[in-house]
Amino acid sequence: MGILETIIDELGTDKLIEQVHMICQQIREEEESSFEYIEYASDGPNIFLTLEAPGRNQKEVGFLSLEREGEEIYLIIYSTLLKVDIEGVAPEEAPTPKRQKVWEVRDHRAEKIVTDFAKRIKLLRGE
Repeated sequence: MGILETIIDELGTDKLIEQVHMICQQIREEEESSFEYIEYASDGPNIFLTLEAPGRNQKEVGFLSLEREGEEIYLIIYSTLLKVDIEGVAPEEAPTPKRQKVWEVRDHRAEKIVTDFAKRIKLLRGE
């Protein structure tokens, strides 16, 4: 094990991060069956959850992501891709989704962070 891995292991994780991560994992497991284009969504170490959402029109597919920006700063990001750009294209060769809207959540409660995300996805899905 390298020195960087040792230092990272010693840092541990924040309780808030763990709580948000666990809630997001449960949501992802419940929603997985409804995903059609999720493999084209952005991915990264600070992205806790990405769900498919309707695009702004019939030619787009949308994604709503919950990302960590800072210690108690989370971003809810709505991004889209044109369906024509991903048809017949492998996910690793597809263009990156374009950010359309970003909301900032500054809170130290996991419930508040995830509730804000849930409100946004419901609004986008028209529920």
